[in-house]
Amino acid sequence: MQALISPDGATVTAVVLHGRAASNPQLGSTVPGNLTVMTFSAATGQPLSVLYQRRLVGTARANTAPGFLALSQDATGQYFLLNVGPCTGDCGAGVSGWIHDGRLVRLQPANGLDADEAW
Repeated sequence: MQALISPDGATVTAVVLHGRAASNPQLGSTVPGNLTVMTFSAATGQPLSVLYQRRLVGTARANTAPGFLALSQDATGQYFLLNVGPCTGDCGAGVSGWIHDGRLVRLQPANGLDADEAW
């Protein structure tokens, strides 16, 4: 899916899709049921921490999950930016924002709707 290596090369941060498949009947697509953003040791591959996790029920733009994920860092390297794409179920119009203290701080454009494309 998406993975980023830290500037010092010590850790890898990745978006991991896992769990029983969840269907989106409105779009006729199926995605893994859960999304987790976590860090791993680059040297050993061992998990280090979970930064964010959520269920993906109702989240689908295409028939395959990798088509709508984007993970990047902001210019300062302080925050991870996540765009999961639009939701048709229980998560509003979209899931785009930055990860802070285990939660996604959603972007709110001027019109008050969630941004489907964050950057």
